[in-house]
Amino acid sequence: MFSKRIIWVLHILGWLLLFSLIQLFIYGNSNAHFEWRHLLSVHFLIFFIIYCGLFYVNLELLFPRLLLSKLILVYLLCIGAFLSIILYTTPFDHLMQQGADPNNFPPISPNQFKVPPPPNGPMPRGKPQLDIVSLILFICIWTASSAIAIFRRLQQTERRLLQAAAEKSAAELAFFKMQVNPHFLFNTLNNLYALTSTKSEKAAPAILQLSNLMRYINDEMGKPTVPVEREIECIQNIIDLQKLRLNKLTTINFNIEGDFENIQIAPLIFVPFVENLFKHGVSNHESSNIIISLTRNGHDIRFHTSNRRFNLRSSSERTGTGISNIQKRLELLYPGKHQLSITNTPNSFTVDLTIEATVAT
Repeated sequence: MFSKRIIWVLHILGWLLLFSLIQLFIYGNSNAHFEWRHLLSVHFLIFFIIYCGLFYVNLELLFPRLLLSKLILVYLLCIGAFLSIILYTTPFDHLMQQGADPNNFPPISPNQFKVPPPPNGPMPRGKPQLDIVSLILFICIWTASSAIAIFRRLQQTERRLLQAAAEKSAAELAFFKMQVNPHFLFNTLNNLYALTSTKSEKAAPAILQLSNLMRYINDEMGKPTVPVEREIECIQNIIDLQKLRLNKLTTINFNIEGDFENIQIAPLIFVPFVENLFKHGVSNHESSNIIISLTRNGHDIRFHTSNRRFNLRSSSERTGTGISNIQKRLELLYPGKHQLSITNTPNSFTVDLTIEATVAT
C-alpha cells in the first residue's frame, strides 16, 4: 500500500503529464512558442480550476458522500452542473485560441476572470459551439476520479475484512487457550487432592511441580512462542504428576531426538494431546503403553503420541469437540505450516503432528 507522500507525488506527476500533453498539442499546431508566463493566463487558470475541481470534488466529496450513500439523483445533478460549466466556458477552445495568437496571453488580474469572447467577435446566436476536446477531458477525468474512489472503497472494505478476521482469530485463539488451561489444571488438582487426602509424602513435590506449571502458564501463555525446551519441561512435569496416580500396569516412554536449542514454538501446543493420553489411555486393570516422542528435522518438529483406548463409555461428543478445538488452534497459529494426522480406532489412538517451528535469532 502506498504512503500518502507517494500518492501526492503521483497526483502531481499525473497533472504535470496531462498539462504537458495539452500544451504540446496546442503549441505543436501553432506558430506560437510556449513561455512560462502563459501559465499565468486567465484561460489556463480557468482550465486548471475546472478540471482539478472536477477531479477532487468527485473523488473526495461527490462519489463517497452522494453516490455511495445512494443519493444518485443529487450526484447526477452535481456532475451535470460541472458538465454545464465546461460546455459553457469551453476551456480547451480558449486555450487553443490563445495558442493561435502569440499576443493573446493576458496576465491574471481582478478584471479578467470573465471568459473573453472569441477573437473574431461573439458567436452568432442560435449556433452554439461544442468543445469536443473539453467534453472528452471531462469524461476522462470524471472516469479516473471515480475509478480511484472505487479503488479506495475496495481497499477500505478489504482492510475492514482483514481486521475483522484478525479480531475473530484472536478471540477464537484466546477461547481455545482458556479451554486448554482449566481442563489441564482441573485434572492435576484432582490428583493432588487424592495425594493430600492420604497424606502422601509425594504431595509436597507434586505441589511444587504444579506451581512450576502454573508459573509457566502464567508467564509464557501470553507470548506467541516459547523455547521448545520449556515445552519439553512442561510435558515432563505433566508426566511426573500423572505418574502419581498410575500403577505398574502403565508404562510411559518419552523420547526426545535432536537438538532443540534456539527453536521456538507456540506455548502448550502439545499439552492437549498429552492430556488426552492419560485421559483415555490408562487403566487400573489392564496393561497399557503410552508413547510420546519429539523429533527435530531441520526447522520441522515432529510430535508423535500413541496409546491404547480405554474409557470407551466417556462421551465421544466431548472428545470430538476437544480434538476439533486443537485443530482450530493449530490452523490459527500455523496456517499452512503444520500437518496433523489422527488415527482413531476402537482400540488405539495415534497422533502425528509436524510443525514448522521458528528459529530464534
